[in-house]
Order: sequence, then C-alpha cells, then structure tokens
Amino acid sequence: MAYYAKSYQCIDHITEEQARKIRYVFSNDSEMHDCLDNASTLAYDNFMLTPLRTVITQNTTWTKPAALHILEIEEGAVFTTESSIDFAPGTLKNNYTFDPSTGFEVIRSADYSNGYNHELIFNDRDFDDVYKAFARVGPTSRLNVYGGSLNNYFSYWPWQGIVAVGDRTQPQTQAHQAVLHFQDATVRMAHEAIYPNDRVKVDEYNDGPRIGSTTGSYVLAFDTDFINCRRVIGFREYANMRTVGGNPRELNNVSHFTRCNIIHDDGYRFSNIPLGITLNRVMGVRILGCSFENTMTNDVAQNLSSRGHAVFAQSAHFIMNESCMGSNCIIRTPSSITGYDRGVFAQRNHPSLSTTVVKNTNFHYNAYTAYFENNNFFEFEDNELYLPPGLQNLSNFRSYSPYGLYVKSSTDFSVEGNYFTEAATVPSYLPITFPSNPVGMVVNSTYSHKDAAYRNTFDGLELGILALGQNRTKHWDGFQIRCNVFDEGAFDILVPMPDMYPENSVSHFQGYHQVGWEPTDLANNLFSHINTDPNIPTDFDNNGPYYVHYAYASDPSEPRNRPTYFHRVHDRPAVDQTDWEDRCPPGILNIKMDSTLVSFPRVELDDLKDDYLSDVELLGQLIDQGNTPQLLGDIFSSPESEYYDMFLDLMSQSPYLSEEVLIEVINIPDFPDVLLRNILMENPQSVTNEAVETAILERIPALPQYMIDDIFNGTDLFGPKEALESRIAHKNAKFKRFAASLIKALTKEMAMNDEDAWLTDSLLSLFDAINTPHSMLMKAAYLQNYAMGGHATAYQSAINLANGSDTLMLGEFEGFAEMLEIMLNAEDSISGVDAQTIELWRNSDYPAAQSMAYGLMREFGIATDSLLIDPVVMPTPMPSQRIAMMQDKAKSKANRMKLYPNPASDYT
Repeated sequence: MAYYAKSYQCIDHITEEQARKIRYVFSNDSEMHDCLDNASTLAYDNFMLTPLRTVITQNTTWTKPAALHILEIEEGAVFTTESSIDFAPGTLKNNYTFDPSTGFEVIRSADYSNGYNHELIFNDRDFDDVYKAFARVGPTSRLNVYGGSLNNYFSYWPWQGIVAVGDRTQPQTQAHQAVLHFQDATVRMAHEAIYPNDRVKVDEYNDGPRIGSTTGSYVLAFDTDFINCRRVIGFREYANMRTVGGNPRELNNVSHFTRCNIIHDDGYRFSNIPLGITLNRVMGVRILGCSFENTMTNDVAQNLSSRGHAVFAQSAHFIMNESCMGSNCIIRTPSSITGYDRGVFAQRNHPSLSTTVVKNTNFHYNAYTAYFENNNFFEFEDNELYLPPGLQNLSNFRSYSPYGLYVKSSTDFSVEGNYFTEAATVPSYLPITFPSNPVGMVVNSTYSHKDAAYRNTFDGLELGILALGQNRTKHWDGFQIRCNVFDEGAFDILVPMPDMYPENSVSHFQGYHQVGWEPTDLANNLFSHINTDPNIPTDFDNNGPYYVHYAYASDPSEPRNRPTYFHRVHDRPAVDQTDWEDRCPPGILNIKMDSTLVSFPRVELDDLKDDYLSDVELLGQLIDQGNTPQLLGDIFSSPESEYYDMFLDLMSQSPYLSEEVLIEVINIPDFPDVLLRNILMENPQSVTNEAVETAILERIPALPQYMIDDIFNGTDLFGPKEALESRIAHKNAKFKRFAASLIKALTKEMAMNDEDAWLTDSLLSLFDAINTPHSMLMKAAYLQNYAMGGHATAYQSAINLANGSDTLMLGEFEGFAEMLEIMLNAEDSISGVDAQTIELWRNSDYPAAQSMAYGLMREFGIATDSLLIDPVVMPTPMPSQRIAMMQDKAKSKANRMKLYPNPASDYT
C-alpha cells in the first residue's frame, strides 16, 4: 500500500468522504480488498486509510478518523481512539444489490416492497442478510474511546456493535476480561452497541450464536451518547465470585454507566422494539445520572407497547441513581427515562439478596413507569413520575391504565419520598392518547408482613394507591399505607372486592395508637376529600373482606387527617397537634445503619424480637385461655341443658374468644338468641372478621334484626383483643423492618467486601432470627445457589411455617420452593419436564406462584402473552346491597344497647 501512495501523488488530495467510499468499494471488490488486507495503516492530514479487517496486536492510539469493516483487538492489547471510526457493511448476502451509480449506496432488491434507501427498516432477519461490520475486543484486551465516536458508515445502515469477550469463571479484572472504557464518546446505530459475549464464527465473521461461557467483560462509560442502537447492552449470566473463609461470595458487577444519554428518535432503523440496558442474572450494575429518551414518531412507535423498554432486568439487580460530582455531591445529575413503554421492568427469580435500587430518577410519559416482580428488598425512593393521561394500547394482555409503580409478589421493599402526578402536557411525538385513568401505585399479592408506602405524594391522579390480591401473611401483618399525601385525586386508596384473586387485603391495622405510642406511629395520611360521589368512598375504600383499624391524628385544623368514609374502616383518634412533617420524618420505615455492623444492631434486633414474641405469647394464652381445641370440643359436646353454664364460661373468657369458637356457637341452631347476642357483643372483634360476619348473617334460624343491629354496633368498637393485636402488629413491623435493614446492610457490604468471612454467617443467622416463610425461602435459595448445603431443610421450614397460616399461603410457598429448585438447577434452558411443572404453577390458583412461573417462562423463552401480568382495577359504584348495609349500620348506632362497657377502655 505504501507503493501506491508514493506512485500516485493525487492520493494526497483524497477527501475523507472519498476515502470512506473507497473503503466501501474495497469491501465489495475482492482484488482491491486484497490491496489492504495485510498492509499497514496510512495516516493522512485529516483521515486514515486502514485495512478492511484491522487487527490490533499491541498498544495503539488513533487520533484521526477512519473507516473500516472489522476491528479486532487481540488479547492483551490496548486500543484507543480519540476520533471517529465508521463501520461499513461487508459483502452483501441475499436480497440486496450494490449500485455505485447511487453514490455507493445499498438498496433493497425488487422482492422488497419499500426499496428506497431512506425507508430501509431492519428486523433481525434482514440484518442477517449482510456480513455485519463489528469490533471485537478479546479477553484481557481493552478498548478506549476518548472523545471519539463509533458510527455506522451509511446513515440508514446499522453495524453489529462491539463484541466483548470475557470468561465466566474468572473475576472481573483486566487480567481475565475484556474492558470497554468510554469517555465523552458516541456510539451510533449499532444493533447491539455492546455485546458482552463472544459469538461463534460463521464464514470468518463473529456473528453466529453467542458463547455462554464468555460473559464477564465489563464497561466503564462516562458522558457517552448511545444513539439509535437496537440495544445499548444486554448483560447475560455472570457472577463475580470470590471465596472468603471457605464460603463463596458474589461481588457486584463493576460495570457502570455515568451521565450517559440513550437516545431513540426517528433515525432508528430497526423494526424490533428499542431497548436500553437489559440484564439477566447479573448483580450490581450501576446506572448513574443517565438519560433514556425515546422521541420516535414513526408508525411503529404510534403504539406505546412498541416504544420499548429503557431498563429491563430479569433475575438481576441493578442500581439506578443520580450522579454526584464534587465534594459533598455539590453537582447532582438525576437519571431520567422519557417516552418508553416500560421505564423500568425488574423481575427477579434469582436468589441474590442484593438490593435493586431506583432513586433520584425522573420519569416522563412512560406508559408503565416501573414494574417490580418477585423482587425482594428493592428500594424505590425520591423519584418523580409524570404519567401520561392515557395510552393507545392494542394488546389484550396489558393494562389499559398507565401506572407509576407496580409491585407484585415482592416483600421487604421500600417505597418512600416519590412524587406521582399526571403530566400537564404530552409531547407531540407520543401516540394519540385517550383518557384511561392513570394510577399512582399498585401493590399486588406481596404476602407482605410489614412493608409500607411511606411519605409519597399522589397529585391529581384518578387513583392514588390500589391494593390487589393478598398483601399480608397473618392477621396482624400486612401492607401499610402511611404518611402519604393525596392532592386533588379522584380516588385515593382502593382495596377492591375480590375479583380475579382469592382475597384482597392489606394490614388489618393502619398505624398504631396504644400505650407508649408516638406521633410517628399513626397512619398520618393526608386525603384529597374533593370527590363527593356518595356511591364510592374516595379516600380509603376498603371494599375487601377485612376490616381496617385506622389511627389518625385528631387535629381540627387539618380535616385531611381523617378518612371520611368508614365502611370497614375504623378511626382511632389520637390527640396530637404536631404537624405532618413532625409525624412523618424521612427514613423511619427503612432504617439506615452503618455497614460495619458492630454487635449492637444485632442485640437491638434480638430485643425487638423478644418484645414482639412476648406479646404473641400473651395473646396465645388469652385466646380461649390458650386451648382452642378443648373449648371447641366442650361446645360441641354440651347438651342443651348446659347452654347457660356454657354461656357463663364463654363470657368469662371474653373478649378473647377465637373466631373458630364464635362460629361454632353461632352454628348451634337452638342456642338462645339473647345469649348469643351477648357473647358476640362482649367480643366486639367478632364482626370485624368476614367468616364470623357471614355466619351471623346466614344463621339458621336467623337472629332478630334488632339483635343483628346491636351486634354490628361492635364494628366501631376497639376491643382489647384487637388492641393487643395492634400492638403486636406494631412491634412485629419494627422488628422485621429492622431485620430487613440489617440484611440489606450485610448484603451491600458482602457485594463490595471480599475479605470479611463473618458476614456470611451473620446473614444466615439473620434468616433464622426472622423465622418467617419468606426468610426461610431466602435462606434456602441462598444456600442452594452457592452450593453451601442445607437448602432442603430450609425449604421445608418455609413450607412448614406457611402451613401455620392458611391453605393459600401454603400453596404459594410450595410453588416458590419447587420453582426455585428448577431455576437454580437450570443454565440457559430447562427440560421439558421442568417446563411442564412451571406451566402447572402458571395455571394454578395461587397469584404469587403464577407470577413467578410466568417470569420463569418469560426468562427461558417459553412464555406467550396469555397472562395479564399487571392488572389494574378502578373504583366502581357500590352495589345497592353494600349501600343498604352501610345505611343500616349507621341507623343501628342510635339504638345501641350494651350490657357491658367497652372492655378496651381500661386496657388502652
């Protein structure tokens, strides 16, 4: 090549654009191609001529523009570009022709309907019809792009992207993995901007199937633009493992994207949905201060479901937060996601306990802003969400209501300090929308024992918070809604009647007010109170099968403290004149602690647990005097002649009679009405239980109506049994929130620290201390995943603990255990037998197990759109029977007759 340069002096006058075309001609002319195949790179004043296939074998830096077909960086080499590299397509395959008369442009052949260059749109099949230009970064090598760009040669023709080769069995250091470093760079129109796997060679091109053992390469990207790439990066299974003290330890993936811009606009040339960052079975990738923006206006993008996903994680966890610069973080750059179908989708079956974090992020006009499924310990805090007022959705398997946050089958999560509102205006590039009732937050089948939506603001939405499915584990456990502000909302909180699920529920106790209470213990929500529809409770519509005790601050100057509607909602006023900010300090539900974890936090945890269990033991001794089976037997065997003696005995044990005993007495046909009435009134908790209430209303022979009215007066009483249960709920929540904080602090330390061996033992002991079905399931999955032994025993413990609750809980945890076993034994696929097992759970009657099964089917490519994964239910007018019941109960209060004073008055 040096000979040609000296012989033809006119080569000095070749422009950069002419050089680009020459490079492309070489790629389609075998003789000219050979001219540069083995020649050295030539640098001119403003550009470089490089071999079509450029191989970097030693440390090399380019400072001028170049155009080529393939760039290969061999093992151990460091290649740096400070200018642009244009990747031209290679020799064409089927259905395409090369036409020099059009200026070296590529056009479709006649069998394609839209043959104009500017209309070329590629799907994956089209993209296989050309030998794709790409860069390959070998293991232990490094690619630096400092102020430069990696571009497609033609404005409408993509290139493959960067193949980064790693070693799944090795840690993430440059001694084992490929490293990509971007600083003030640009990557444009790549099919996969970064492909962190090697590929099988086909016809000497690395564009065959991926090689699963070659994951592990990592990316350090700062202030870099990724423009119109089909996907920025797709992380696949890799665990950054160490062995510490004889135990395996998984550290965070070291990849991070800081202040990067991911852009999809009308220059996007793929028919497939656009993707930002996707993750599968990786842990700890950081996304800091990055912007994801989709402004596409083409026909495909006119349906929101085709606008793609910004961050999509399956069986993975990541950290999305603001970027901080300067001392004390004086320069903050929040992350943002705008104009996508799903902003964040995070579904996790993998047993990693590390925390998925989405904080300090602004979301604009995304149809479904954030979705978390089977994702324990996630943190969604201090975000701003601007929801579209409607959406055009052509799928029967998607929610027709835009939502801000959807939480499904997850626990130990933290949702705090977020702002949810409807966008005031919608950009013209979004699809035509129609009103479809945006919802702020949905919580669905979390089986939660102490989680809460805390200190969030829901401004001007159709519905603030929706609770579907079962969101509790025991009578005193469950999801709480505390310290939220509802402004100008049509409906604030909805817990609808069971529809598609066996039962809908939240915590029986919303807030706490008993002996030793603090202002911060109250529910402390501020309601909208602007909708006056008499048929639909608008602030706290608990239309499910459980009564709710709601503790609020009695402050005449702030009527928004008090829910207006009381169907199945109790108020427990507390005299407290402190303002909302004092009652709702940040962070009290997600306790922060020093990650060094000295012995004191564990001592405090044990004290909280002992305090909680002492009340549980006390309640067990009080209910039926600690022997429900014997009391049931006595009732069953008592003849009619002993009914009065039985009545006296039951009254002496009141107000701590169990629901089972009360139902047994109600079902005695000839038990005297007045005695039954007195027993039920002495146990005011009776009519706050759905089963007892049903037994009363369906009793044969029926009780007189005035007696039913007297009994239902108990719905506004707070008996000592419920008072004790509310204290148990309060102590239980404090204990388990503190335990979750310890687990999160431990796992964060473990993900960064490869030295301290004691961390693993501390984590396992925490699971045992919590001793719930959830904690034992987490322990089992952790032990199995890291081959530490003992997981079968822990699985069985989870199922045994669930069996102590109810058949629904037992079925759910049996499903969890069986599917976790399958998932942890799987690699990139599952067997036909395992697929059938997952399909059985997918079609079961257990919502959370269904959700997990569908997630596994989706992960292993065997799912179809046959399940509505994120249903939303909107408020509807109350059935006339329900309205009548509310009116009857209201009237009966005037005729209240009590033989005994409220037994909770002295207790409280």
